[in-house]
Amino acid sequence: MKNFIKKSVRYYLNENNSKFNNDLSKHNFNLGDCDIYAVALHRLHGYPLYVIRGYFLEEEWGGEREWDYEDSHIVVKHPNGNYMDSDGEQTEETLKSNVGFMNKVERIEFIPIDEEGALSTFSCQDQEEDVSKVINYLKTKK
Repeated sequence: MKNFIKKSVRYYLNENNSKFNNDLSKHNFNLGDCDIYAVALHRLHGYPLYVIRGYFLEEEWGGEREWDYEDSHIVVKHPNGNYMDSDGEQTEETLKSNVGFMNKVERIEFIPIDEEGALSTFSCQDQEEDVSKVINYLKTKK
């Protein structure tokens, strides 16, 4: 599913870009490109990057269960303590209640992450061109 979302987003950002003249206003960056949006905010404003990580007990194998995790969302942290994504500023509690996980998580943490980690969490392809497009888009929103 993530691969389908990435392909769809790439199509929108790359193939349709000339059609929409870089107008990304209708694109929902919280359904597939949160990493690109967060890195763009990070580069524009210097806000630190965070990954929202959920911890769950994995299925029992050989009589033991261990903790595992999955990452759900990439955001930046505003100097006022709130977090930001394409929906704007949100508190930690609001984000915790709105992020989705595939597993039944029992604990959610906001983990600092660097640019390389943020851009490779959900994708293995080069995203520099897309980050540049989002930065240009964000500059027009001011």
